[in-house]
Amino acid sequence: MYLDDDNLRYGGLKALSMEILLEKRAFYEVLVEIIDNEIIDRNFICLDCKVDTSFDGANEYYMVHKHIWDEHGASEDMLCIGCLEQRMGRELTPLDFTDAPVNSDDSRSDRLMDRQGRVDIQ
Repeated sequence: MYLDDDNLRYGGLKALSMEILLEKRAFYEVLVEIIDNEIIDRNFICLDCKVDTSFDGANEYYMVHKHIWDEHGASEDMLCIGCLEQRMGRELTPLDFTDAPVNSDDSRSDRLMDRQGRVDIQ
């Protein structure tokens, strides 16, 4: 947008600012998703229900055994616990999780820690 006296007088600066913001947003939406005005890393969005599974969201970052993920998982994408269980047709059990360090973090969601056998959420 070209800025001259008329453009400035009639809101051109505001339009230019919006144009720049929209361009930046389009660029970043390749990497992130904007949900309810929050910027969320797409790598942590549940493929099925679109919940943020990251540390700032549902906090359901975990690793199950390869055979489970190969059959029920989302390839390179993420699934929250509930959506993986829905695909499997059952609740996860402690035996479904690997011994990867990510599965021993005590700051995970109550639901995840319950399925891992580390807390009882009755």
